[in-house]
Amino acid sequence: MLQNPKIMYAYEHDFSDEDVQVWLDRQRNRYKKYGFGLWAMILKSTGCMIGQAGLTIQKYRGSEVLEIGYLLKQDYWHCVYARGCKKYAFEQLNKEKVHSIIKGFYESC
Repeated sequence: MLQNPKIMYAYEHDFSDEDVQVWLDRQRNRYKKYGFGLWAMILKSTGCMIGQAGLTIQKYRGSEVLEIGYLLKQDYWHCVYARGCKKYAFEQLNKEKVHSIIKGFYESC
């Protein structure tokens, strides 16, 4: 997925092999630092990985915010798979606010 230009449009480029390794290392470090990060998204009906979603800390407008991040294979766009991340942030982590930073769009709930 990280090397597919259609999926990576929001990043404005697809990833090289080196970029993918940096990405994976960053995810591991997030789990060590915060205790959470991105999860593999597995479609129950097939057992196939369709993307990743989870919670990350992101810089936004000079501060750090808790964000729901996701990246899905193109066939699964416009579905509401990230709802579980929002529920986890509020119910398990007891966060007061969670953000979604989307290229050209920002939402806070």
